[in-house]
Amino acid sequence: MTTKAEVEQFLKEFKLKMKIFQIVFEDERGKNAQTAMELELPTLKRKEIISKLTSEEYSEGPIEEQMRGMQPLWVFGKVVKKHDIYILK
Repeated sequence: MTTKAEVEQFLKEFKLKMKIFQIVFEDERGKNAQTAMELELPTLKRKEIISKLTSEEYSEGPIEEQMRGMQPLWVFGKVVKKHDIYILK
């Protein structure tokens, strides 16, 4: 089980990396692009939401990434315009 301290450490490191590297949004997946459009979430707004994530919004992780075999995924949930959305890193 992941502790709150581990989630907070992950977020601290991730937010530091955000300042250096680009975030890749998987808009090639039609449902992701459609949701962003419906909720009026352009790239800058999505980056802002991600930069403000807290440990209270943590859902699960780290879990094995199945699609590409890359780094483990961390899942966070957020309510945007009365819609539950999930954020994977």
